Amino acid sequence: MSKVRSLALIQPLRLGSVLNGGFGAPAVRNYHFDLLNLKIGYTTTVENHPDSEKLYVSQIKLDQAGRVKQICSGIRDYVSRESLQGSLVVVVDNMKKCKLRGQISEGMIICGESASENLVSPFTLAKFDSSLIGKTVVLESASGPASEPTTRRIKSQEWEDISSRMKVGEGGRITYRDENTMAETYLSVYDTDGEPVPVIVKGLPAGSAVK
Repeated sequence: MSKVRSLALIQPLRLGSVLNGGFGAPAVRNYHFDLLNLKIGYTTTVENHPDSEKLYVSQIKLDQAGRVKQICSGIRDYVSRESLQGSLVVVVDNMKKCKLRGQISEGMIICGESASENLVSPFTLAKFDSSLIGKTVVLESASGPASEPTTRRIKSQEWEDISSRMKVGEGGRITYRDENTMAETYLSVYDTDGEPVPVIVKGLPAGSAVK
C-alpha cells in the first residue's frame, strides 16, 4: 500500500482537537475525518511491480470523465491480481504523489487488515454500480451527503491518526469513531437517488483494523 513521505513538522490545523497528555506529556492531536478526500475508484488494470514482489501497480479510474491515477499497493501477498482488477475500491485521493521502488504512486487503496488471521481485504461497496465511480465516501448521515471534499493534501501523521479510529464492524461495514464524542458512524456513498451505499470489506472479522 502506498505511503506518503514522512514529514518532520506538523503545522496547527483548524480542524481537529488537541488533548493534553498530563504530567508534562506532549499534547496529542486528533484529526477529523474531514481532512480525507476518499473516492470510489475502478481498477482498470493491475500489473505486478517490476522491482518489488510485494507491490501491484494499478491504473484506477476516479471519475465518470475518465480521470485515472496510478497507485502502488503492497497487497500482492494477500489479494489476487484477478480479484483486484475490475473491482471498485476506495482511494485516498488527496495524498502527495511519491515514488515506490521507482514507480509513481498518486494515492492509496484503503484496506482492512486482520493481523491475527494474516488477511488483508480492500474496501469496496456493498453493491457494484459503475455510476458510483468518482463518488465521495462520507460519514453516513440522516441529512444525506456532506459538503464538497477537501482538496488539501493530507499528511502521513494525519492519516495514521484518522485511520486508527476506523475499523471493520459487523457485516463488514466500515465505521469511524469521532475523536471528540467517540460516537461511531458508518462510511457510505450516496447514489443518484440519495440513498446510502455502505462501504464494506469482505472476509474479515469484526474489529479488524484499517490500513
